[in-house]
Amino acid sequence: MDAYAASAYSEDLDGDGDYDILGVTLQNGRIIWWENTTGSGSNWSEHTVGGFPEAYSVYAEDMDNDGDIDVLGASHPGDTIAWWENTTGYGNNWTKYVMDSAFTDGNSVYAADVDGDGNMDILGAAFGADNITWWDDVTASGVDSASLSAKATDDGVLLSWSIVGDTPATVSVLRGLTQNGSVSQNDTVAVSGALSGSATSWFDVSVEAGMEYAYYLEVTELDGTVSRFGPSEVVVPGTVSELTLSDPYPNPASSALTISYELATDGAISLSVYDLSGRLVKTLVSGEQTAGRHSVSWDSSVAATGVYLIRLEAAGEAITKRAVISR
Repeated sequence: MDAYAASAYSEDLDGDGDYDILGVTLQNGRIIWWENTTGSGSNWSEHTVGGFPEAYSVYAEDMDNDGDIDVLGASHPGDTIAWWENTTGYGNNWTKYVMDSAFTDGNSVYAADVDGDGNMDILGAAFGADNITWWDDVTASGVDSASLSAKATDDGVLLSWSIVGDTPATVSVLRGLTQNGSVSQNDTVAVSGALSGSATSWFDVSVEAGMEYAYYLEVTELDGTVSRFGPSEVVVPGTVSELTLSDPYPNPASSALTISYELATDGAISLSVYDLSGRLVKTLVSGEQTAGRHSVSWDSSVAATGVYLIRLEAAGEAITKRAVISR
């Protein structure tokens, strides 16, 4: 193999399903891997990961969660802990990242998810300094992406989001008006102020009925990097002007269905289910309710298959819709 070999490890470095050999050499100060070209260990081809003066220890693990195997190294007395990204996944191109260039007498390196966050951390031992250290967030990925959703309610718009990557320093919700089916990011305004980077939702109450809005999520990372994600568009329903009863959903239904309705004024209402003979099957709502949009769910799993009538009564008016239960 090579003179003055100090450390060796075996992993599938080129992603072909067999084990290759990884090693470091003190004499030449480099990290080398040998490709198991036949898969049986009978023939080997030498490749260089990179120069690493006074290389002493080597290990292999998927450090950046991209599905291929990367390489870690410790140098003694070079006092350095570093890792090399397998950028192509085939072991033919490597990018070096130095984690610590002052790790005195580092003689061993290893990788494990020490803090249980789903990302690999680096561990190092220094025999001369009697020191064991671990390094977190070795890839420093920052915020990779974010998804944002906007949902209109009777009281405003609920914004919810999820972020992939590191937790940012702050997030902000921006809002703009949608006109002719489009919105310009330059015409947006910050409506939430700076929120904690760990926040996942915010409620916008300063909206007007009948308007269409476009929302963006602005993310500020710890290093000051600012990214914007979106838009998520939503229409705020206008003021309810009359009694309405929407078609039950789903229809036909097998186990449960949702019934939505709108009340123009406050007052007593009744929402009931009847069979085709006129027999009352279930009273869903009976009592006082405020004007606005409402919905209720009917557990129809105990009802026989067939056609039912959903009847809404309020303010001296009545509306009926048909619902089909089938299994």
